Amino acid sequence: MAFNFSWSIVFFYLTSPWWGLLIILLLDGLVYAFLDSVRKKDRWAAICFLPYFIWLILASYLNLYVCLNN
Repeated sequence: MAFNFSWSIVFFYLTSPWWGLLIILLLDGLVYAFLDSVRKKDRWAAICFLPYFIWLILASYLNLYVCLNN
């Protein structure tokens, strides 16, 4: 949750898309690890969390696009 909150501050308030990219990639890894660990215990919980992970992948792509084109 802290990485999710800190990305907004770093990307928008501090206007640092490269540091924002680093944070969101770490967040991607954390969410993937969470999904992997929960999938084995509660499949339904992992399925419910999957849309957030898909959104994060899209947001990571958009963050990378901003980094490369600004």
